[in-house]
Amino acid sequence: QNRIYPSTSVLITARGRSMNPSIYDGDLVMIDRSKRDIKSGRIYVFNDHNGGTRIKRLELVPGHAIIVRSDSPDQIEFPPEYYTESAMNDISENIVGAVVWSGHKWD
Repeated sequence: QNRIYPSTSVLITARGRSMNPSIYDGDLVMIDRSKRDIKSGRIYVFNDHNGGTRIKRLELVPGHAIIVRSDSPDQIEFPPEYYTESAMNDISENIVGAVVWSGHKWD
């Protein structure tokens, strides 16, 4: 079931263009903090070891790699990122939760 519980949910505002057309700059994004196990192809929020909070689609190659993808079709500006070995742990241990909803204001 896809129940959303207030006790495990948080809202944030997305910043940047890398997740267009799924999530736009300024969109309100709901995160379910209880969903931290990576399911390949889902969008997650995680704290990057370089100090930023990121919203990205994660792909898991079990035991080998985590691929961090933007939804933007501009693969030159937003190329996939490949993390292996200990870098995989840096991502999986710093997941805030899965994105379960997003919305934006229509002008």
